[in-house]
Amino acid sequence: MIDDLFTSIAAVAESIVKNAKLDVGSAVLSLCRKILVKAAVYPRPEPSEKADENFDMPAWGPTPKIEAAQGLMHLSSNWGLDNELESLILILSTDKSPAVRFQIANGLGGIYNHSRELFWQIADSMQAAERATGVFVTLARTVGHAYIAKREPENVVRWLKASLRRKSPKRRPEDLYGAILDSLIYLYVYLNAQSANQLLRSIEKSPMRSARLLQIMANSASYYLDYNIESSDSVATEVRVKAREVELRMLAAVDQAFRSIEGPLSATKRTAAKRAETVQQLLVAVDRLVFRLHMIINANPQYQQPDDKPASDHVVRDFFKESAGLWDAVVSADSDYRRPIGPSTAHHLMESFNRLLPFNPEHVLKLAWRLITGRTLGYQFDQMAIGEFVGFAEKILADHRALLREEVNAVRFAEILDVFVSAGWPQATQIVLRMDAAVR
Repeated sequence: MIDDLFTSIAAVAESIVKNAKLDVGSAVLSLCRKILVKAAVYPRPEPSEKADENFDMPAWGPTPKIEAAQGLMHLSSNWGLDNELESLILILSTDKSPAVRFQIANGLGGIYNHSRELFWQIADSMQAAERATGVFVTLARTVGHAYIAKREPENVVRWLKASLRRKSPKRRPEDLYGAILDSLIYLYVYLNAQSANQLLRSIEKSPMRSARLLQIMANSASYYLDYNIESSDSVATEVRVKAREVELRMLAAVDQAFRSIEGPLSATKRTAAKRAETVQQLLVAVDRLVFRLHMIINANPQYQQPDDKPASDHVVRDFFKESAGLWDAVVSADSDYRRPIGPSTAHHLMESFNRLLPFNPEHVLKLAWRLITGRTLGYQFDQMAIGEFVGFAEKILADHRALLREEVNAVRFAEILDVFVSAGWPQATQIVLRMDAAVR
């Protein structure tokens, strides 16, 4: 009963000190501080021995120390630091309870303006000792926050680099890597921090070992591909250029990994399982990029949220024009190596090509040809595949028939048709007859 009562009292104090408008010398603020100071050293309850192991997702029940950790961070952020607050925050940053340490990691950014030295002291010490994934992820997001990254990019990169070199967490490692790579992508793409770019390149050099990181990198960079595309801002243009550069490098690294996998390797049970896992991660890396491209151009309105504003035809046309090289790379358009592409990825590409067809039909036909005649892992046998292709073919025959009078375009269209005819779709055979009439 005493523990519960003190927890409630500390929670009220924590709520009050959120109000930055309180007078620093007020009696109520003084009382709240005394309560939080006492709560910070309250010994109960003791965390379980497996608390760190199970704290991969932040969740907790209230305790005096948790309320104290939150409240002391509010006090420091709103009214600054003193020796007592610094001492207590340092102690709580090493507490046995991951839920307590989480509050310190989450509120650490609030003390940055008051003491950069203390900020980095705690960030570095927690990085070296932290074992709870949920705490480490929050710490990484705090250190990599844009406010701090803009002011101390080199220190942030140093911290992120050391974090990448740590042993991978057993549970939800993708959460930690996502936080780290989101920051690195921001540092390079938006802030042009070359040290961050060098770290990204080091990941790309070992694609077999870094397949998981490549898929996260692809996802992080994809959100800058259409950054402020409706403006003529030169900074925004440069951001998009860098984002495409990262994605192109990611695709090149994926190709390098696939080439290694398809080469001679020992066929032990362990290596076979590892190879299958790596292949899956590489396929997902490409899928993350393709799905984002698909969303940018609003290729399928069913994915659109009620509050979303779909891209206009003008924006889609401009985006396709400036990202043409990226679309080419996705389908290996100008490469002698045909990268494997998963069926769902192939379908998102076909939906995208249907959306893009009016803007540059010859180029889009080439993209579709490279996709369908490539390695799509059985996509041509899917009912959705033939349905999407029939729509694509009908648009070409109705609106862009003149294309097929060029031999290279007619051959490409015929080779796409051949894939679906060979897969046994009668709809493809019907289109063959219509194509013959169109060419004549």
